[in-house]
Amino acid sequence: MSIPNDYREIVKALSVKPEEGNAGWRKDKYTISVTVNNTKLALWADNDEKSDLPFVAFGLYGPNGMVMDTWYLDESDSDYAHVFQLYQSAHRHAQGVPARLKQFAGLISDLKFIGSPSQ
Repeated sequence: MSIPNDYREIVKALSVKPEEGNAGWRKDKYTISVTVNNTKLALWADNDEKSDLPFVAFGLYGPNGMVMDTWYLDESDSDYAHVFQLYQSAHRHAQGVPARLKQFAGLISDLKFIGSPSQ
């Protein structure tokens, strides 16, 4: 399955937002999600248990938290690399990786020795 036409612009916009740091991605046990005006778009990635192909899935949730729509791409789809990059970027931002790296870079820039001395 390729990206459904009515999701193309959304995927395009979401692909830019994480790299700019302009998306409030949240991580829960299974998904990475962003919520705008009571509409949540969730992403998750795994390997299919039957074919073992990696996939990225999307879920659209309405104001009541009910699933309105889902779709997925697996590794065999030409758009897979693009949506997997979106998933990875959103995951990094939801975990706070860019902020932590910036903080760490600031900490080590003034140090003469980095790490714990060996004993």
